[in-house]
Amino acid sequence: GMDEIVAIAAMGGTLIVFGKNHIVLWADGSGSEIGLSPARMQVVDTIEGTGCIARDSIQVTGEGDLIFLSRHGIQSLGRVIQSKSNPTVSLTKNVRASILAAIDTQRTADADFDQVRSTHSPEEGLYILNFPADDKQFVLDTRHSFIDDEGDRVFPVTEWKLGGSIVALLTTIGGKLYFGSAGVVGRYMLQNDNGNHYDFGFETGWLDFEELNHRIKMLKEILVSVVVGNGTINYTWEFDFTGTKLSRQIVYTNAAQSEYNVAEYNVDEYAGGAVVQRRSIAAHGEGQFLKLGVTVQVKDFAVAIQHMSVAPKIGRLVT
Repeated sequence: GMDEIVAIAAMGGTLIVFGKNHIVLWADGSGSEIGLSPARMQVVDTIEGTGCIARDSIQVTGEGDLIFLSRHGIQSLGRVIQSKSNPTVSLTKNVRASILAAIDTQRTADADFDQVRSTHSPEEGLYILNFPADDKQFVLDTRHSFIDDEGDRVFPVTEWKLGGSIVALLTTIGGKLYFGSAGVVGRYMLQNDNGNHYDFGFETGWLDFEELNHRIKMLKEILVSVVVGNGTINYTWEFDFTGTKLSRQIVYTNAAQSEYNVAEYNVDEYAGGAVVQRRSIAAHGEGQFLKLGVTVQVKDFAVAIQHMSVAPKIGRLVT
């Protein structure tokens, strides 16, 4: 059928032509390392049901793979080729609603997605896609992909709001990562925002403890393992979609630990001078569904959430 060419890219000895709803792969069969012969080029494969909607979203992320934005989310060409029977499979399936909402907002302001920009930093292990209409960036951790319960390969995804109306992204040959806005160029480095703190937030999905006829009769404690320097972490939990968050605040240091309402802690060594600190945080409340969260104001220290679990007393739900 008819389609509109959005982008053309090279992958190995193959020329990739991206339409909005199709992908066409061209090769000449010679296997030459210096390029294709226009006189001998032929279509070697076609993929229907997906395509690229933003030319500058395309990035080479490894030997034989490209990442691009489609109407289904952020996709890997290698994965799409392997799953031709399901061309809608995306690397961002777990945040699909957020990605599609950003696409809709961008389309309203920029129908052809000409303002969408991306970059890939092999040194940082990041693919960054910028939606200027939302002043929002979706960031894929390309070093830690994993296979989910459905057998699909996905990447951890974080959502950034750098502020300042970012319009350009650049990774240099030397590995430096830059962001550009009107009259300002910023570099990705250090653990602060131009001398100020930045906000980090994380929330789990809703946890139902696998059996919907059970409920948490009482939440006794939350068990956490974090890599952190000198900083304060606020832990939150919420029951049953109420919007009401309960919380505990913990102050960490690399050496002696200050604490609020903490029963115990353990410390393990971690590369780079930081440590993995394990805490048992006193908690309370009851409900059928539970969501955990973490918020931190980061300034000049590293934070990594390694593990979170809960110690509940389970009771049967009576209706």
